[in-house]
Amino acid sequence: MLIRPGRASDVDGLVELGRKHHAEGFTRLGYDGAKVEKLIMSHMTDANKFGRVAEKDGEIIGAIAGWMGEYPYSRDLVATDSWFFIDPTKRGGVAALRLMAEFKTWARERGAKEIYISVSSGYHLEKMDKLFNRVGFNCVGGVYQCWLEEV
Repeated sequence: MLIRPGRASDVDGLVELGRKHHAEGFTRLGYDGAKVEKLIMSHMTDANKFGRVAEKDGEIIGAIAGWMGEYPYSRDLVATDSWFFIDPTKRGGVAALRLMAEFKTWARERGAKEIYISVSSGYHLEKMDKLFNRVGFNCVGGVYQCWLEEV
């Protein structure tokens, strides 16, 4: 398996991977492939953004995207994820661990003081907790949701 920066030729596969992510925890929202494509391209071209794919046998099986910015109350830098997903049929290997390691290296090399990762889908919370703890993250809070209108 190869972990590498995303390329323009990956966009269609990443948009499809995004559709799978949407189906796991965001079905109350519409899915806009064109918007996802624009987001993916921004993570390939903006120096303050990060994007890596996990590729196995020529197929993209996972990806992580993130960004770096200042804390609202400090000039210190913090990195956070925008998107982290492994194809459901490809889970259980090392793709997630290797993508996380790349993100941590990227953030460290650019001077981030810490990284925040969130699980906002509500899906596989226990498994995600174990994964993040395994790679050195601690749970420091939660994500709370309130739907304002029924869909």
